[in-house]
Amino acid sequence: MRSSFAAILVALPFVVSCATIRVVTTKPRNGGVIAIQPGLWGQEEARAKAEATMSANCRGKYEITEEGETVIGTTSSTQGNSDQKYNKKGSSTATSSTTDTTNKTEHRITYACTK
Repeated sequence: MRSSFAAILVALPFVVSCATIRVVTTKPRNGGVIAIQPGLWGQEEARAKAEATMSANCRGKYEITEEGETVIGTTSSTQGNSDQKYNKKGSSTATSSTTDTTNKTEHRITYACTK
């Protein structure tokens, strides 16, 4: 039991740290867009995977035409507050809420195959 638990603890950082890529669009032998999700150890592993994918699609030669953070959606969180007051005439309730909206982004590489 203890040895399997120890093996899980040793393997966990390697599983969690795996960088991934996602092909957003591709035009075979013309180019495309790749999204990078870096692992715990940085972006180098994800970039190497992206470069291998771009090279395979372009049969070796490609040019990165654009790279950076791209907005892919938004996330919102709302916090509310309610205050109830009592007086001789009865009670009243005042409510207020605050909504924070932030952009959700991912790192993308746009590339074109060269000859």
